[in-house]
Amino acid sequence: MNHEPRGPEMRPSGWRLRKACVGWLWRERKPNLSEPAKCSQHLTGFRWCNVRSAIWQPAKCWEHFAGASFEAREHSIRKVLAIVGAALGAFVAFYTGMLLMSSGSVPFWDTLLLPMLFTVSAFDTGVALVEVIAAALAKKEELAAEAKHFMECCVVVLVAVEAVVLAAFLGSALLADASVATGAAAAASASMFVSGQLAGWFWGLVVVVGLVAPFCMALRGLLAKKGVAATSKDAAPAKAGVDALALSGAAGALIGGCALRFLVLAAGVHATPMLSQRPSSRWSTSAEVVEVGRAC
Repeated sequence: MNHEPRGPEMRPSGWRLRKACVGWLWRERKPNLSEPAKCSQHLTGFRWCNVRSAIWQPAKCWEHFAGASFEAREHSIRKVLAIVGAALGAFVAFYTGMLLMSSGSVPFWDTLLLPMLFTVSAFDTGVALVEVIAAALAKKEELAAEAKHFMECCVVVLVAVEAVVLAAFLGSALLADASVATGAAAAASASMFVSGQLAGWFWGLVVVVGLVAPFCMALRGLLAKKGVAATSKDAAPAKAGVDALALSGAAGALIGGCALRFLVLAAGVHATPMLSQRPSSRWSTSAEVVEVGRAC
């Protein structure tokens, strides 16, 4: 059914204006009706290659539409996303420690130092992962010298803080009151780290590989850059490649962080209920708890 107005007096002025504009565009562009694709290009002013660009190259399409405004705000957007990502990562790490602390069945986990340790270790392993990814993409896009210096400083600070928190975590468990069943269980768990069945894994993977090696590699990079800057200020900068020692230190931090979480879970000793007839105490004697820890 044709809904077009029949009489000139029934047609509104807007309809006449649209008809005039369409007629002018038709005469100016002069489309070839024998080729529908070219005809649609002439009528719409749109090329089919733009569709392919929007599908296969969304970044270039976004740059085309956003223009210079996006380029001016790109640094700020990346900074905001980095801060949000770091905050969410810290929340996940802290929440994991709080979840273990609130379980209540393992005295070794029942301390606020555990979520603090997990949070600091998460930041350390996060920086290490960024270093590994930067080394993998060094051939395509090399990391800036300022960013390398910043990450090396972060590694030195985070490893030092993690070592202090870890020492406080183990020390508080070792110095717990052994006359109480919960204190004896915490001491048994900590002794497994220091001199027990898990001591080899702890000193080898967590301390040496996860803490000492990244600290030494990052400190070596900082001292090397200071020495080069002091001796050759006017020299041309050398072409930087993949630093194998720094990459090994970052990989060691990742291994140490994973080993730390596994060992904390493996060393958890439960305070078992007392089997004697004394109703005033809920837990077994410290000797029984120590035997349970040795059996674990």
